[in-house]
Amino acid sequence: QQRGGAARGRQGPPGAAEDAAPVTTRDLQGFLRTLEGADEQEEGAWEPFFKHDTATGGTVAYFRDRLSDASLPLQLRAVTVFDLGEGLTPELVRDFFYDDEFRSLWDKCLSGAERVAEWRGLDGHELVSSPGIHCGCECVYWLRKFPAFVSDRDYVIARRTWKGEDGAYYCVSKNVDHPEAPPLGGNRRVTNFYSCWRLRWVPSQTRPGERAVEVVLVHSEDLGIPKRLCSFATRTLFGWFQKGVEPAVTKYMQKRGASGSTALARPGARRPSLAAAPPAPPAPQGVLVKHTVTAAAVLYFASLGPVTGLGCAIACGALRRVRGPGER
Repeated sequence: QQRGGAARGRQGPPGAAEDAAPVTTRDLQGFLRTLEGADEQEEGAWEPFFKHDTATGGTVAYFRDRLSDASLPLQLRAVTVFDLGEGLTPELVRDFFYDDEFRSLWDKCLSGAERVAEWRGLDGHELVSSPGIHCGCECVYWLRKFPAFVSDRDYVIARRTWKGEDGAYYCVSKNVDHPEAPPLGGNRRVTNFYSCWRLRWVPSQTRPGERAVEVVLVHSEDLGIPKRLCSFATRTLFGWFQKGVEPAVTKYMQKRGASGSTALARPGARRPSLAAAPPAPPAPQGVLVKHTVTAAAVLYFASLGPVTGLGCAIACGALRRVRGPGER
């Protein structure tokens, strides 16, 4: 399977109408309502479950089971502060989240990524600061591989970024259908995906007079896992993988600094064709039962959007540790 190949994509017409875009200002307004807490009456309050402070930042995380519709997946909210000193900016963290080529280095479950289409002439397109780091409106394809008996998951995601009058960046991504990315045999497509984040400057808590970058993530997706397992995974595994995100951001800072500019290679590993791939042999029933909880955690956390993708590698490691002798 190829990585780092030239991206291909179909461009929308210049000056494309707002209503024709896959992510619109209506999606942005919904995200803003959640950020402001305006939807708590119909959706319920957030339940805190995780808090971790470091010398260079920290994370507080919450989740809720939405009251408006019991069939909706659990929703996660995480507030992370990166206080990494000179060189870190909201723009750099924004590009970190959009750089699918670099993501393949730290998100161990991402086995393929490709830009499918982009829409020119929309608010947000002017935010592009680095060749290949698209911060207007685009559609991307992701393929994720999971361990043991879990089938591959693929995603078709539209994502768009706005810059507010306060200088903050508001990034909205959601699942869409696109004719250039039809379902492939052997993969299970995720069709309920919603992941948004706000990036902004905040005062540093460790360096008086200096600034840090705050990321607020709101995420939900339906991977076909019972909510009880998702809740269990949220409470028990979130801290394991959250600790790995900051080192990835630090490496990204070093990569950008070492290059002498903000320009990076255009991301977009080619979407692999898996139609002819032979199916994996089924695992013995005892192994299935033994790994149910851990594999559910892998599935739920491995693709929690920009802030939490690194957890896949840690969760996969946990799965390997609980395997018995001779298990594959």
